[in-house]
Amino acid sequence: IRPLDLDVMLELIDEALEAADKIKGKDVIQLLGGTGTGKSTTIHFLAGSTMELTEMDEIPHIAPVKIVNQEVVSFITSPHMRSETRIINAISIDLSTLDASKEGMITLCDSPGFDDTGGPEIDIANGIGVVRALKGCHSVKPVVLVSADSIGARFEGLIRLATILAALIPDLESALPSFSYIFTKFQKKHHQGVVAKLKNKKRELKPEERANRGFVALFNDL
Repeated sequence: IRPLDLDVMLELIDEALEAADKIKGKDVIQLLGGTGTGKSTTIHFLAGSTMELTEMDEIPHIAPVKIVNQEVVSFITSPHMRSETRIINAISIDLSTLDASKEGMITLCDSPGFDDTGGPEIDIANGIGVVRALKGCHSVKPVVLVSADSIGARFEGLIRLATILAALIPDLESALPSFSYIFTKFQKKHHQGVVAKLKNKKRELKPEERANRGFVALFNDL
């Protein structure tokens, strides 16, 4: 039995609700994925940060080396398989700062991974914060990040992600046309094999996985 740290949890809930208020009434792109799939790194890239291949603790890591939008500084990137994001975090970007021919604003929202490593306090706080945030948005565009790590030999990360999405969204099959996907940490030479791996895995799904229509629909959509 692990008792909850109520002080920490209440503090995190306050932070999560404050973050939720920042995106109230906005059109939001919500990045979804497990810990380490590169959600914060992707937001840096989309916000115009200059990215370079570096090393951290002797681990290769694509990191922001020049940040254009200072609001994105709070999005911490790391090569480690632990969550650097404690609460939902959002940034609104003026598209004209990235491309003079574009107009309007875009709001990108990051959140801890579904398999977050920070403990139950973070899970509970973000459960409350994410629900508040998504209910208050004008619209939400889900973007699922799938990393080479989660699509490995046994697909554990991807299966966990599909299971959680199917549980969170009762009619996931109908919602999938609004989903987009970003595949991260793949070498270019392996791109062509991704679809084949997914098809092979679909043929090997367990009976209980096949019985979940939303789960199977996500695999088909990928």
